Parts: sequence; structure tokens; C-alpha cells
Amino acid sequence: MKKFLKSYVDAFKSVPAWLIALSVVTTVLMNLLANKTLYSDGVYLSIDCGLMVSWVMFLVMDIATQRYGGKASFAITIFDVLVALAMSGIMVGVAAIPESSVSGWFMGDEAAGSLNGLIGNNYLVILTSLFAFICSSGVDILSNVTIGKLFNKTKTFEGEANKRTFKGFIVYFFRAYGSTFLSQLTDNLVFQGIAYPLLFTIPCSPLSIFLGALLAAVVELVAEFAFAPVGYLAITKKKKEEATVTE
Repeated sequence: MKKFLKSYVDAFKSVPAWLIALSVVTTVLMNLLANKTLYSDGVYLSIDCGLMVSWVMFLVMDIATQRYGGKASFAITIFDVLVALAMSGIMVGVAAIPESSVSGWFMGDEAAGSLNGLIGNNYLVILTSLFAFICSSGVDILSNVTIGKLFNKTKTFEGEANKRTFKGFIVYFFRAYGSTFLSQLTDNLVFQGIAYPLLFTIPCSPLSIFLGALLAAVVELVAEFAFAPVGYLAITKKKKEEATVTE
């Protein structure tokens, strides 16, 4: 058991601090923005505002999985969940603090009450969002690794992963976008399937949840499409630097 935990700790330590920081900030923002519904007609489409930043999280996971391995990516997921739970606990505690005359004068009673409603009553939404995030993270890691293994079994792409070549980019492209689409679809289906009918009490049909999840996955995929090459260059640059140091 100790060896098992140590392997994940070591994998987590191998990830640079900026990547971990970006994943934490994105996770917290994603959970907060999920409280607001972007659009819902109750019949064909339902989308929440979390999709505005959730694609960043899966871009981070793609970089972590392909550069540092599935264990590192899963360790980041667990760390993000723990931080998000701690933030949720802090917000619930702050919301429980009685209002003072100073806060009412500074913000106004209505604004102060709205703030308390946001930070004090969103823990169920955050828990639902985190549950969906854990499910989608598992899908992202497994699909990313699986796609990479399939490419590595072919003679054409064997050993081309993480190389700054045309074949290396092809491998990265299919690993990143294939895993991102599947994981984003999973995340949206799980969150919307639970939160919309139970927490938001939004009248929505199973069709609207599915179409909303599908559309959100496509939108997030397009957003990541614009920035994934940056992640690819970061991965290959790191590999090149390590090779230089080794020599």
C-alpha cells in the first residue's frame, strides 16, 4: 500500500507547479460557474456556464497524461478535488457568519444576502460538479492512455509520441481530442443529469440534457483546439530539454 501511494506522490511531484496551479484555479472556477445556467429551453437544450473554463482543465490533463503519465494526471485530479472541497467548506463557514452593519453599509443588504446565497448554498452543486469531474477525469486518462497505446502498436507511429515531428503531432492530436471529447461528454452528462432536475429544478427532458451535453462537449473541444498546439509544444520542448541535460 505504501509503495502504491508513494508512486502517486512521486508522480505528483514530477508535475511542474504552474500546471498544478492552473488546474486548481480552473477547477474552483468551473465549480462556481456551474451554478449559473447559460441557456435552457427545457426541451432541446440545457447548458451551464462551467463550459467557459472546463476545457482548460482537460487541456491540463492532456498535457499531464501525455508528458508525466496517467498516475500524475490522476494525482492532480485528487489534489484539485481536495482543494475544491476545502474551498467549499470555507465558503459555507463564511456564509454562516452573522451580517454586521458595516457589511450591510458597504455592500447593501440585498448584495450581501445574494453573496451569502451564492457561497453558502452551492455546496451541493460543487459536490455534483466534483463527482462529474472525477468520472470524466477517469474517462480522459483511460482513453488518452489507450489511444496512445494503440498508436504505439502500429509500425508507422511506434515511438513517435511526444516528438516534435508530424507523426508525433498526429499522435498528440488524436490522444488529446479523442480523450477530451469523451471526457467532456461524460462530465456534462453526469453533471446536467443530476444538477438540472434535482438541484436547479429546471424543467428539462432527457433529450435536452443529452443535446446540451453534446453541444457543450463540441464547444469545449473547439476552445481546446485553439490552444492544444501550445500544450503540444510545451511537451516536446520539455522532452528536448531533458535530452540535452542527459547528454
